[in-house]
Amino acid sequence: MQNDQQRHSNKTKNRKWTERENEALRQGILQFGAGKWKKIKDKAGTVLDNRSNVDLKDRYRNMQSVRDRILMLMGAIPGEHVQNCLIAPDLEEVRKCQNDNVEHLNWELLPNIERKLKALQESEHKRVAFKNVASQQNKNAQAVFTTTHPRIDPERHASPGCMRLTGGGLSSKLPRYCKDTQSKAADEAKLVEEVDRTRSDGRDEK
Repeated sequence: MQNDQQRHSNKTKNRKWTERENEALRQGILQFGAGKWKKIKDKAGTVLDNRSNVDLKDRYRNMQSVRDRILMLMGAIPGEHVQNCLIAPDLEEVRKCQNDNVEHLNWELLPNIERKLKALQESEHKRVAFKNVASQQNKNAQAVFTTTHPRIDPERHASPGCMRLTGGGLSSKLPRYCKDTQSKAADEAKLVEEVDRTRSDGRDEK
């Protein structure tokens, strides 16, 4: 008999919470307060028949954890990116998370909001990582360029198209030097050589 009850408890614990169950628990907490699980079950009638007092407590704590994680994600992501990612109902719920207890929130929206913010955070990390890689490669290219062309300032030949971020990632082609930069550098190098040659010829004639 005890084994049967244990199996039944495990089945209900693993079963997904329905919208009716979430709302019955939330309304019960608003009316009686957290911890009054028996009163909440009695008030809900048959809606929470398949949930134990422990199930109610665990669900309440889980929703608190979801709210806390949403607030942490909000602190780690730029506000303008959140504005572009979430739709109006989600944004309103996020604002309520900052001021209200979890029993005042929409429990159906919270898990989906958390998933969206996690995906946005991962995208932001990748964007920053790609930007750092692009910046470092540009610095390396300029260092090598300066070594091989000491008379030419690489900053004068930096091209806006040399390195860019497109579509959240690096451009498909990221050459060591831009073609237009190489062309300008080659032209100026030739000009420097011609000036040196002219000066040298003038000294020889004297």
